[in-house]
Amino acid sequence: NDGGPQRIFGLQFPQVEPSARFDRILTMIEALGRHPRTAEYLARKIVEHYVGFPADQPLVDALAKVHFTSGGDPAAMLTELLRQPGFWKAAPRLAHPTDYALRLYRASDRTDPSANGGILGYLRRTRQGLFDCPTPDGHPPEDNAYAATNAMIQRWKLARDSAAALVTVIPARLRATSATTDAAWAQRGIDAAAVRLTGRPLGERANQAALLLAADLTGTPDERARELVTFVAQAPEASLR
Repeated sequence: NDGGPQRIFGLQFPQVEPSARFDRILTMIEALGRHPRTAEYLARKIVEHYVGFPADQPLVDALAKVHFTSGGDPAAMLTELLRQPGFWKAAPRLAHPTDYALRLYRASDRTDPSANGGILGYLRRTRQGLFDCPTPDGHPPEDNAYAATNAMIQRWKLARDSAAALVTVIPARLRATSATTDAAWAQRGIDAAAVRLTGRPLGERANQAALLLAADLTGTPDERARELVTFVAQAPEASLR
């Protein structure tokens, strides 16, 4: 931007007056956006975020191609990602601690004083505190950066601490004093909590474990519902993207 002659990516920029420097910058940005390495870089970032590490090269190549044909349209790249078989075959990724905490908060009764569940403290304890990364590149995006034993224990603790606010994901009629707490009641409560927290019913193993827990619970229907919703929030499905 100093106006002097520059040679970047094979493009020769002559010396220009101050009034023409802005147009020269726009030309350079346009050239950078159309560079093949830019397309690959952006495609790789998308694949790493939505699929996993290391990025699957065929997926990267497919998205990079769409970057060129669409003029760099991110929506077109994401649509192409959904069309790729490799996307659907990939193993599910672990939800980032921030995503997990916000998932619980959004599903909970926000009028309850415990609705936030100590989210900021939870993030600090998992070493993923907001703006706390000591380096300028931010917290690492790889799943193993927040999958240590302590990080998972902190998830379970957050779910336990948020039980009073989370219990409202189970319909009030199932938590009423007159509710019958049989196996059918337990299944309805488990399904309600799972759909609200994960978008789908629990898998077979987690669902069976939840039913076994329900069979041993004592107390009022509301107290039992709190235990069930805590279990669902601690289940593997609740920690996946």
